[in-house]
Amino acid sequence: MCIRDRVPTNLSDQTIVFFDSSCNLCHSFVTFLSDKRFTEKPQFLAFNAQETKAYPEITTQLNSNLSVVVKKNNQTVTGGPALKTIARAVSCKSSLWQIIWSIVVRILDSVPDFLLTSLYKHIAKHRHQIFGQRKPEF
Repeated sequence: MCIRDRVPTNLSDQTIVFFDSSCNLCHSFVTFLSDKRFTEKPQFLAFNAQETKAYPEITTQLNSNLSVVVKKNNQTVTGGPALKTIARAVSCKSSLWQIIWSIVVRILDSVPDFLLTSLYKHIAKHRHQIFGQRKPEF
């Protein structure tokens, strides 16, 4: 599945997820969330996408230990809290997936931010060694 990068038309309330498209884990996560089972989902832009250059506040934050940055309501979120923001921005079609996804959100919400951020930083730092690297998509 190819992920296309497009800038959303209504940026004021849109959740935009900037991700490392060369990371297999990140790509798989975005592919999963792009699935048809989800009715509401964030807009996804790869770090290296041309459209990402329109967000200088994002490009200045990028480094090798950062795999996901979320922009919502003109606020930028990184690390563990970014994962929580993404999970809350998604809704599902079927009632079974709604139940499963609400459990995922509750689990993420129950983990303290400092612990989730610590886990995120460790995985983000070693993501290419653990999950492999792919050719970035534009």
